[in-house]
Amino acid sequence: MIQTISSVKERPELTDSADRLLDAVRIYKAKKAKKILFTGGSGLLFADKYREADLANKILLDLGVPKEDILLERESKNTYENAVESAKILNAHGFKDIILVTSAFHFRRAAGCFTKQGIVFYSYPTDYRSFSTDSNAFDLWVPSPGYLELSTLAIKEWVGVLIYELKGYL
Repeated sequence: MIQTISSVKERPELTDSADRLLDAVRIYKAKKAKKILFTGGSGLLFADKYREADLANKILLDLGVPKEDILLERESKNTYENAVESAKILNAHGFKDIILVTSAFHFRRAAGCFTKQGIVFYSYPTDYRSFSTDSNAFDLWVPSPGYLELSTLAIKEWVGVLIYELKGYL
């Protein structure tokens, strides 16, 4: 959700998945959560200087979340590691259940990884990438690069689910 290799380092750049971060803040400000645990390292194999959690921390602070209510997991590189590292932090703080906020298209894999780590959670899927076909919008039926991107995202996620199942992460 945050571009870790942006050329503008003093201002974190959000990506299409920014709903994850914004909905976490909404949940926090609605007093449904006492803390925000943001999980995410660099996600890149060879360029790990900038960690997504560090950039998210700046945004969370800018949005008014007090520093003492922000927990950061900054070592993970993938969803499985997000769950493993988050479990360590949650256990250290004695948290028994959480609200898992992630993209709807990614929820199956994330939920499987967090369940495998014994984390009890309430589901909060966000960042939906689906469209209403009853809108009669002509654009829904015309090929576009955006729809190709959504197809690629779906394929990547299904391959991820298959690989995670084969590796025993789910």
